[in-house]
Amino acid sequence: MKVILDPREYSMEEIYEAYEGLCHKTVRAYGWEGASKEDLFQECVLELCRCARDFDPGRGVAFPAYVQRALKYRVYGAQRKWFKGQVESLDAGEDFQEALLDPFDLEEAVCREDGQRRLDFYLGSLPPRQGEVLRLYYYENLSLSEIAGFLGLAYKSVENTKAAGLRNLRRLFDVCEEEVDSF
Repeated sequence: MKVILDPREYSMEEIYEAYEGLCHKTVRAYGWEGASKEDLFQECVLELCRCARDFDPGRGVAFPAYVQRALKYRVYGAQRKWFKGQVESLDAGEDFQEALLDPFDLEEAVCREDGQRRLDFYLGSLPPRQGEVLRLYYYENLSLSEIAGFLGLAYKSVENTKAAGLRNLRRLFDVCEEEVDSF
């Protein structure tokens, strides 16, 4: 097995080949009875792609350890969503938009065709830690304590980061609305 320490030096295909076994191992180790192993494997592959994209060697964590921990939490998060009866979607859920907007603004934002693209763009405009916490909380359905463990941060730090990220997203939405209204 090839050990990849810096994913920026390899193609996604090479990274997949090197970590495919770890994806299968993670599904076997952390998959619950009744969960679809194939679906969990696909979740692991998606998380592997995210890890390759977001990995920062400057944080002092080795890529293999980063991937292993991320896969574990992705499998747990996916199973929790399935067993709670939540529908898996690539779009941000209504809960996420409700947290960002006032109820009156929400109806207008949901009606707009480009709302999701704007949300993804704004998430990418946030400081990296805020964007990561919001994605893990709303898209991966991890609790704040799970995010704290995953990122190696204090619970209160994650809570504050989430609140700051939501404030910044609201500001971005408000600025955009003002610009649209001024035309």
